[in-house]
Amino acid sequence: MTPHAINGNDRLSRGLHRFTLMLVVASYLTRLASPFDPQPLNPMIWVTVAHVVCGALVFATTIVLALRSFRLMPATISAFKWAHT
Repeated sequence: MTPHAINGNDRLSRGLHRFTLMLVVASYLTRLASPFDPQPLNPMIWVTVAHVVCGALVFATTIVLALRSFRLMPATISAFKWAHT
């Protein structure tokens, strides 16, 4: 596995983080647009669902990125000795 294998996942993760931040702002703005409604309106529901789905994708890509990083750069024996002292 080469460092280039991590770049694609890294770009995807950064893009998802940016999109999640945009959804945070959108959910806040949709909440401000209807503060006294008895039920949430459709835009608020869709933005909130998209925010949760995007957050799950960020979590999954972060786990994959960590696993690929550990596979690319295995720990040495001295690192294990240092960790267990």
